[in-house]
Amino acid sequence: MKKFFKSHLFTAVMCLCLVVMLITGLVVSGTLSDHGDYIVRETRIQNDGYTLTGTLYVPKAALEKDDDITSYKNGNNTNKVPAIITHGGGSANRYFQQNHIVELVKRGFAVFAIDAYTHGESDNYTEGWGIYSHVHDAVEYVHSLNFVDDAQVGYVGHSQGGSATMMALKVYAGYYTLEDELFNMLHDELGVEITREQVEAQDPDAVAAGLDEHDRGYYEGRKIEITESYNDLRISFGVMEGMATGTAPPITSGERNNVDPMVVEVGGVPVMRDIQANICTSIASTDESTGVNALGGLGISGTDELPEAEITRTFYGTGEEPVALDTLYSVNMSSTEERLASTVIGTFDENSWQDAAVQEAAANKTLRLLVMYPGWHNTNHYSETDISTVANFMSIAAGYNNGYISETGGENAAAFGDTGTWKTTVAFNAIAFIAAIIFCVSLLAVLLRTRSFECACNELPAPQASAKSPLTWVFTLVVVILPVLLITPLMNNSLMPSSWFAKFDRINPIAFWSMSCAVILLVLIIIKWNVLDKKNTALKFRDYYGLRCSVKSVLLTLLAVFLVSVALTDVINLYYKAFNGANFMIALPLLNIPIQLTPISADRYIDWVCYFLYFLPYWIVGGMLVNSARMKDMPGWLNTIILALLNFLPIAVFIYVQYFGYLGNGGTAPVLGLNWATIIQMQGLVLIVPIAVIVSRVMYKRTGSCLTGAILNSMMFSLPFMCNVIAYTVSSMPSQ
Repeated sequence: MKKFFKSHLFTAVMCLCLVVMLITGLVVSGTLSDHGDYIVRETRIQNDGYTLTGTLYVPKAALEKDDDITSYKNGNNTNKVPAIITHGGGSANRYFQQNHIVELVKRGFAVFAIDAYTHGESDNYTEGWGIYSHVHDAVEYVHSLNFVDDAQVGYVGHSQGGSATMMALKVYAGYYTLEDELFNMLHDELGVEITREQVEAQDPDAVAAGLDEHDRGYYEGRKIEITESYNDLRISFGVMEGMATGTAPPITSGERNNVDPMVVEVGGVPVMRDIQANICTSIASTDESTGVNALGGLGISGTDELPEAEITRTFYGTGEEPVALDTLYSVNMSSTEERLASTVIGTFDENSWQDAAVQEAAANKTLRLLVMYPGWHNTNHYSETDISTVANFMSIAAGYNNGYISETGGENAAAFGDTGTWKTTVAFNAIAFIAAIIFCVSLLAVLLRTRSFECACNELPAPQASAKSPLTWVFTLVVVILPVLLITPLMNNSLMPSSWFAKFDRINPIAFWSMSCAVILLVLIIIKWNVLDKKNTALKFRDYYGLRCSVKSVLLTLLAVFLVSVALTDVINLYYKAFNGANFMIALPLLNIPIQLTPISADRYIDWVCYFLYFLPYWIVGGMLVNSARMKDMPGWLNTIILALLNFLPIAVFIYVQYFGYLGNGGTAPVLGLNWATIIQMQGLVLIVPIAVIVSRVMYKRTGSCLTGAILNSMMFSLPFMCNVIAYTVSSMPSQ
């Protein structure tokens, strides 16, 4: 029995991984569908032949209809619900906001999670508003859904998504109240002179009462039309994460777009108005994007200065006083061109929904909130404070928690705090990710022991290195530390421009670094071989470094890895479809940048092949180093663990020094000289590199060749770049 199990170990492990993925899929599916109370559907929107992709989460209760057979689709929706559009940051697909989605689903919202154009599975559409064109398409689509309450549509986004939220508020909430629109109609269409006192009273009906019978009839008809259309494509509330209020990008070329209050004309009378929506800014206490990018031109050096900054005080209406954190404000309507001071309602917490003043401000679309949480720019994805803030503010802003509070009397709103369900999703996503990697390794090991592929395997040479040799450890430390020391100079001086074969400008510096490191490390290997190793071994160079192979064995290995890649993508797609949009995802503590294995669009497969080839030299040379470091006087498992740790520590130190350095200097500048956006993209290497060491060693033991593990590593770990950090270079590439 023991012999049978040993000979079928990888088959057993592969089957176990499938069982684990089944269990994790069921658990995550339960959280994403609220245990079957939601329908989750992949959604694709067409715009001028381009596709915007997203996932739609719909509560089943919202699909209930009456028996009116004359209505559209034989019935009217009787239980319309608020809807929220979720949007990740630059280079982030829709799954980055999954933890927020879980909590919004728990509160009964319909949710539309989007891949912005040039991201995820959406097309590279850059016309209209450029990479922000998805804002209009997403808003238009959500408002077309019969089960959505058009008066209660919200938008939440992080970083670039925060800018998109500001844009959505600017364009689709606007500065006019419904009464303002009616005053404008009276003035523009009926020629009525409107006074400042009438604008202040906000009672256009009283003005219309003085019209003659004909004009009053016209007014009543137009009032119905304007009232019905007022909420068309309206965004009524929004949360901007990781982006300071008032720093939206321009809709067209020109001055900075913002959501500051501004003077508008109401019935010909100039008055100050705020955006007509409930708005929250949730931002990390040390947010490098705020300090370096968004506010650099406004004289603000870091997030800690935000509450006192003029741009913030202007938006929140606090005059000369700094904006208080975790405090609900209500902006007041002015009847002049001067800004009125806002009113402090109270502290924002899980009981705020019970406050009548909060409910009134929410109904009037005048709520404002500024929240800061510990961490840096990307902490929001796993920040309990931020996730709770988004869910609770959305519920308060819409007056909704599994039913409108005004209709239920708060019966369904007793538990406004963070449910914590998202933490279950995080844990099981991580388990699923690890299971998927082990599945790939096991499947390849099984394939290579079949008759068709057995000639790709070689005899395993005996270990040559010694744990007692200081030179062995010195060389090992040099080759694991040197690539980390080269990160800043090589990535900042990348010679790999964007092209149709290297589309992603944030990945290209990493690819250039990996290829350069491969060349440099190969030179060191050759020097070491000629100076030291050649004298102390009877093995040839190719045997010593696991390079013994024939053209046939390489081709068979490539074919085997190709079959594994097909199996992996099938598992990813099946997992996503069968389990309500579940995916394989794991993140590092504190850094909070998830590494994902998620579905990719058809054109991304070509990109995957390109970056597979770019990263392959790094994994080959890495495999040569890892497997030549097997020690004859140390157990293999211990040697593997030590090598994995040695590969993990330098890059982890580099990344975490960058992280804590940002915290220490207020997020104003890169600590180690590397662009912060590139740091974000390469964080996955902290986990990938040590895992790759183990994979390389396992496959070397199985096949006697470092090429097998290298090809598998390059296949598996270039895929997350296609899923996780996609951002076409819009400025330098023509649209598709």
